Amino acid sequence: RFHIPFACTIKSIYLAAFMYTTAASSEDVSVYVRVNNTTDYLISSTWKWNVINTDNLLYVAGLSIALAAGDYITIKIVTPAFATNPATTYHKATIYYES
Repeated sequence: RFHIPFACTIKSIYLAAFMYTTAASSEDVSVYVRVNNTTDYLISSTWKWNVINTDNLLYVAGLSIALAAGDYITIKIVTPAFATNPATTYHKATIYYES
């Protein structure tokens, strides 16, 4: 969870999912920015986690998600029932915002 210190607007998000041992089969993964644990903003419904031992990347530009000082955000990832589940995953995110 990331707390917002001042009013700003999210402009782009760069995400990576990394699988060490087993990559997921090629179903779509949905990604949201969740604000204050109440409001979800869909940023992608077609991310794939199907490559092992490399970052499975997602870059979304052209966003305009307004945030107020004191808000907090999380990245919400909704996965399908994979035919092959990924194993040992980690995620990283870079969020670009302007005040």
